[in-house]
Amino acid sequence: MGAAPEEVACFAELIAYSERRTRAEIAKIPDGVYEHAEVILEDGAMGGPYTLRLKLTVKGDEIEFDYFVQGVRKGYTGFQVERERTFPISSNQ
Repeated sequence: MGAAPEEVACFAELIAYSERRTRAEIAKIPDGVYEHAEVILEDGAMGGPYTLRLKLTVKGDEIEFDYFVQGVRKGYTGFQVERERTFPISSNQ
């Protein structure tokens, strides 16, 4: 048993509305690159110290998050990122 067409339309409009509102708020941020680094001394699972770096790139109504972690020991499975990751938020995905 699937959702009624009215329910599907309602949820589709809710998602579209949320995207419009989110993009409108992002568009208020001046275009540019914003960076921050934070040293994490202990993560509660015997990990640390390590540095969490974040770079945000804002262009128009789109924002891109790049994060990188330095200092995580090999084999530690609580939090391990070995290379840079990028997650663009775009309607072109």
